Amino acid sequence: MFFAKFNEFLADLEQNPIVDEWYMSNFAEKNIKTLEPYEAFDNLKLLVS
Repeated sequence: MFFAKFNEFLADLEQNPIVDEWYMSNFAEKNIKTLEPYEAFDNLKLLVS
């Protein structure tokens, strides 16, 4: 679920590269801060080599 939302976010950025801080903050509020710590860590390991 997280990766689907993250891919949507990245696609939105490709379409509109000029976004404000609110746009990114809104994504974090809805998709990152809702993760449990272990979920966030596992996702981070998959995204960052």
